[in-house]
Amino acid sequence: MSISGDSGREDGGRSRVERGGLVEAVAADSPAERAGIAPGDRVVSLDGHILRDVIDYQFYFEPVRQDVVVERDGAVLKLELDNRGSPHPGMTFARALFDGVRRCRCNCVFCFVDQLPRGLRETLYLKDDDYRLSFLYGNFITLNNLRAEDTRRIALQRLSPLYVSVHATDPAVRALLMGCSQRLARAGLENLRQLGDEGIETHVQIVLCPGMNDGDVLERTVMELARDYPAVGSVGIVPVAVDERRARPCGQGPPLRPPTRDECRRLVSEVAGWQQGFRHDTVRGFVYAADEFYLRAEARLPDAASYDGFPQYENGVGIAAAFLEEAAGALREALAGLAGAGRCWLVTGVLARPVVE
Repeated sequence: MSISGDSGREDGGRSRVERGGLVEAVAADSPAERAGIAPGDRVVSLDGHILRDVIDYQFYFEPVRQDVVVERDGAVLKLELDNRGSPHPGMTFARALFDGVRRCRCNCVFCFVDQLPRGLRETLYLKDDDYRLSFLYGNFITLNNLRAEDTRRIALQRLSPLYVSVHATDPAVRALLMGCSQRLARAGLENLRQLGDEGIETHVQIVLCPGMNDGDVLERTVMELARDYPAVGSVGIVPVAVDERRARPCGQGPPLRPPTRDECRRLVSEVAGWQQGFRHDTVRGFVYAADEFYLRAEARLPDAASYDGFPQYENGVGIAAAFLEEAAGALREALAGLAGAGRCWLVTGVLARPVVE
């Protein structure tokens, strides 16, 4: 996912690095306003802690008097925040990340950014791979670029949960899919386990590419990830999205293609079997298939309760089931009080049409 406003120009694997957090707005009668902070200022530190992002800003906030260093028009100002009785200082920042977005070091064969047509807004082409965006917004990251100091910070500030693209626990297969070295692919898997040892919860996705990480490779991946439960809280399996005009062969593997109806049916059946075993051991299903598999397989959707709180909802896993559970009541509420027998239009995509009908 590309975050507008967090892009800038690439510089050594990061976007443009600027000092401090740019203040976009200051709430009226807030500690920040009373301290003299104004929109356009850059907040550099709080009680001596250099602020790298809004996470630091929130982490180091205390409901007491705090020293803050601000840059304004090239001048450095030392101000005092009196946060007593306030839930926060009252500043809104223009960007969530102050020191630039960490860029992806991989060249995934199915990368949706690479499949975008030319001429769109620049931020859509940014390949971010920043653990902070995963914590703040649920972006899926590879963990391949995590450094020791990153792991220490994640553990210290309890940046949990994180959302991780694994695709395969076999380093060779993972490297093939991610277009990177096996060393890099293995590093991401090692970081995943280390974060689990630190008590950080992760939710994992597998982008299923027929002929590459399905079948025995998929089963091995799911079972190896399950050994790390509850540190790995869930696994979502989603089908590869391919623009056939831009699809390309995958290294030594077969060309990318979406799964067939029979392959979707097989996957749905496999997931049901794995869930049955996991529920026996942990009460939770643990592994979940994206709605698209059920729709392409023309299979019955699981009920909403079977998604165990929808840990992979934003990944397209369980949205249809939630819709079926909530839509009737929402429509009744929306149409309540309207006079006459009018018509209600529901706009949807082709694949979701049976669900909406």
